[in-house]
Amino acid sequence: MNIKIERVMKDIDKTKEKINEQQTRLRELEKQRQSLIRRLERREAEILKELEDLESEKTRLEAELARPDVYTSGEKAKAVKLKLDETAAALEEKSREWELRAEELERAKGS
Repeated sequence: MNIKIERVMKDIDKTKEKINEQQTRLRELEKQRQSLIRRLERREAEILKELEDLESEKTRLEAELARPDVYTSGEKAKAVKLKLDETAAALEEKSREWELRAEELERAKGS
């Protein structure tokens, strides 16, 4: 066989081998990405549940603060207001966390 043809055939074989290696690596990376996406989706669902619980607690505390027996008692009102402020702060912090996770999830999905 012609030496030039042999060289070209060897180059073709090497290139095919590299392509196969890269395809294998790509499949591994895609599996890792999908695993990451599933983890992020689970965490996002957890955060949304936590946000829902915090919203419910905030609503409950606001209703409690509106009760005459609470708002007419300075001590009770102060305690409920403190809990309400803590809940509102936790809600704000959890909202920021959700926004960050949602952005991270979108990037992972390639959107």
